[in-house]
Formats: sequence, structure tokens, C-alpha cells
Amino acid sequence: MLDLVLSADFDGVHELREQARSAVVVGRCKCGCPSIALEVSDDAPAARLASRLVPSEGDILDEPRGQIILFLDDGRLSYLEYVWFGDRPSEWPDPSRVRVVG
Repeated sequence: MLDLVLSADFDGVHELREQARSAVVVGRCKCGCPSIALEVSDDAPAARLASRLVPSEGDILDEPRGQIILFLDDGRLSYLEYVWFGDRPSEWPDPSRVRVVG
């Protein structure tokens, strides 16, 4: 899912793709959905983005609807979130159901 959200082109995406190579899961959402906290290598370059929210997201095309959004802390990947509408998902959607916007 991380690679899918980072497949769009925007300022800073090259640094974020570099970070993604070293990203490890360091936490999970307490509600039981598949959202994850991430940590990347200190050696990976930081992205210079003004927002904490990456300007690319995944829209889930069919039921159940939702979005995949990606957060940064100080230009570093920090949280991949599954925003869901309706029943809580227990796993990520199949990538074929996700359209990247941004």
C-alpha cells in the first residue's frame, strides 16, 4: 500500500520513496484496523513538504468505501492510515480496488 500511495509524482516523492526502502512497522492501530506506524532509517533523506499529509492518497473504488492516507513527521514517513466508512476493515484492500489520487 505504501508503494501504491507513493506511485504518484509530486515534490518530495523521490525522498519518500527512498525512505520507504527502509521503512519498518513500529506500531499498529489500537482499534484493530490495518493502519500502521512507520519508522525509517535516519540516513534516508527527509522530504521538504509543508504539510504532514502526503499530497497523494488512495481512494477505494468499491464497497466498502475508504481512503489510504500517509502522514509525515518532519519530512519522514510516520503513519499509513486506512480511513474507512462503515464496518472496520481487518486488512488492507486489494490494490486493484485502489485508485491513486494526487
